[in-house]
Amino acid sequence: ARRGDYGGGVQSGTIEVQQAGAPLATSCTYTADTATCALLQPVSGGAVTLSATIRDLAGNRSLPVTRSFVVEDLVPPTLSITEPLEGAAGVPPRTAVRLTYGDEGSGVDTASLALVVNGTSVGWECQFGASTGVCVPVADLPTGAILLSATVRDLQANLSPVASVQFSVSASPSYSVTLSGTT
Repeated sequence: ARRGDYGGGVQSGTIEVQQAGAPLATSCTYTADTATCALLQPVSGGAVTLSATIRDLAGNRSLPVTRSFVVEDLVPPTLSITEPLEGAAGVPPRTAVRLTYGDEGSGVDTASLALVVNGTSVGWECQFGASTGVCVPVADLPTGAILLSATVRDLQANLSPVASVQFSVSASPSYSVTLSGTT
């Protein structure tokens, strides 16, 4: 970065780098008219905008210089199935599946969630929060042993490791009504 102040000079050591208004820790080296700064903490993956200011010898802060760039996110998101529990028995055929997910980089693309039952894709209705989701199958899960597997991608298309859980689904209770008596 070029630095300069017509008439007085700038104060070395007063560069402030910010992301979304929050200061970032930096380590800077200075020459007569240039400063080179390295961030001491990582920034999230995806589109990033940083701004920098410096003070002159009178203490006045410069106008911010802004730069935008893309940080490649190579780390996949995390995903786990929290319900039903591993080994659960007697699970209803339309049980709610609860998930937790996260991504340190670009964020989780919840629309990419894939839930597979015994190797077959089935339809789900899902509601998502910032780090949790609840999905209910649109049709009854098959009776018996179930292997539920799930994956999700982040906004940079990195695929999570497969999360899976095994449980067993009980048959839907069937009800019948018999009316008897006199009329």
